[in-house]
Amino acid sequence: MEKQTVAVLGPGSWGTALSQVLNDNGHEVRLWGNIQEQIDEINTAHTNQRYFKDIVISDQITATTDLKAALDGVDAILFVVPTKVTRLVAKQVAETLDHPVTVMHASKRARTWYTRSDFSNP
Repeated sequence: MEKQTVAVLGPGSWGTALSQVLNDNGHEVRLWGNIQEQIDEINTAHTNQRYFKDIVISDQITATTDLKAALDGVDAILFVVPTKVTRLVAKQVAETLDHPVTVMHASKRARTWYTRSDFSNP
């Protein structure tokens, strides 16, 4: 498999774990979140103490609160934000992204029913 640049949206436990798996498989990972202290910790201490007390994250994973920087030139986007904000974040991504990408979704607790409006513009 060729190396890809992947933006992982959501630095929670699942997003952090999937970021590490992607990194371990040779991909460049940009982890995006909106809590500056958490992002700073990931970039400087290479930990995410809020979710993992004894785990060191690869120093090759970069984290940012800047969505434009996270999406710049990526090959793929992995949504791992809480499902209640997926639509909001998807709208921000749609307004920011300037090139085609593969979009993946790994959020937990996905809705099991949909309405017609769910399939319109985010």
